[in-house]
Amino acid sequence: MHYNIFQMIEAQGLRKHKGGCHCGQVRFEVTAPVQVTVIECSCSACQKRQSRYFLVEADRFILLNGHGQLSTFGSSHQKHSFCSKCGVQSFFIPSSGDHTASVGIMPHCLDPGTMKKVKTEKRNPKNCNGNHEFLP
Repeated sequence: MHYNIFQMIEAQGLRKHKGGCHCGQVRFEVTAPVQVTVIECSCSACQKRQSRYFLVEADRFILLNGHGQLSTFGSSHQKHSFCSKCGVQSFFIPSSGDHTASVGIMPHCLDPGTMKKVKTEKRNPKNCNGNHEFLP
């Protein structure tokens, strides 16, 4: 029996999701489960941004469009990128800990129809110093 790469990915409970910012200048593709646990961080910086995200391995994320449209802030390790036209943050790069090879995906920026279930887990602010430097 022959399988194409998409059948193999879906057999593992993964799917290619596409998403982006509000105006469409920034577009990305991510291979992620069809059911995710979204982290709702309760540190002061994340509360101001209403940050809700799930993590994927960096090699499962592809920025399709908008390389020149991103405004980025953060340290040399972490990157919070926003569309310079509409201001939406659709993903970020965590700064340290076990998540250095990860990308944080904002689930509300995914195109509808590919995610089956989203569960929310609140993160204790003691586990995040506002820069997404996750502490043990």
